[in-house]
Amino acid sequence: MVGNLILKINDNVDVINSIKQFIIENNLKSGLFVGATGFLKNFELLVNEQRSGLRRQKYDNIFDIDNVSGKFQIINGKINIDLKLSGSCTGFTSISGQLVSGLAASTIELEIKNLDSSKMIIA
Repeated sequence: MVGNLILKINDNVDVINSIKQFIIENNLKSGLFVGATGFLKNFELLVNEQRSGLRRQKYDNIFDIDNVSGKFQIINGKINIDLKLSGSCTGFTSISGQLVSGLAASTIELEIKNLDSSKMIIA
């Protein structure tokens, strides 16, 4: 299966676990996160701050997803997910970071580009 796939995650469902389940059910090996619409709640991001460096930050308010990037791959049988998000919680206050955990607030639609490594040519 090559091309873009859409994962719909319903309200109050864990985002990371939904992605892992989707990867397993669709027998995906690696891919890119290329787009998303929707909202998160009760989530935690790994953020990089200029003064304190990398740290985990928890948010309880609703997060409007503006942009996503990142990838997933299976290494030694373990699913590795690197999903970076940017968006806003309230008004014009923007935040970004790598998703550690979180729940969908309403429905999230996540676009995933499947990279079928069995059909790649390595030169």
